[in-house]
Amino acid sequence: MWTWIWIGLVVVAVLYGLHRAATWAERRGWVYYRTKDRPRGGMSLIGQIYHPSIEYTVEEEQSQRLDQNESGDPETPGEPDRPR
Repeated sequence: MWTWIWIGLVVVAVLYGLHRAATWAERRGWVYYRTKDRPRGGMSLIGQIYHPSIEYTVEEEQSQRLDQNESGDPETPGEPDRPR
């Protein structure tokens, strides 16, 4: 009987320790544990590992937009270049 009580107390203590460690890591910016404000527009580490082509495509699109903006070409084809 006392064995199960001790096992239960140890499990609760370990879970609380993991909770405190995750909260500490979140304060340092390493993980998102309890907050709902996750970064937008980026892929998670798991997504980068399993779908690297998606991130490459996003980076290439951003690069093309930058090149287009620097060259002075209109952003959409067929749109006349208007003076600003």
